[in-house]
Amino acid sequence: MKKINSNNGLISETNFNSTIFNSDLSIYEVVRVINGVGIFLEDHFVRLQKSFKTQHIIFDMSFNDFEQKN
Repeated sequence: MKKINSNNGLISETNFNSTIFNSDLSIYEVVRVINGVGIFLEDHFVRLQKSFKTQHIIFDMSFNDFEQKN
């Protein structure tokens, strides 16, 4: 299984098994920023979690980390 995690703002993949790698896999989320502040961050975070879950990828980032990095 693949695992995505955050380490001081660097997103990395661990426990990588090359036999399940799919180079066509993409997860895309756009956050609108107004005056340097991300808008609707909780909604974006929930959607991002769901996107990772549907791809069977562990998303190891707290909302606090997500909020601080945006």
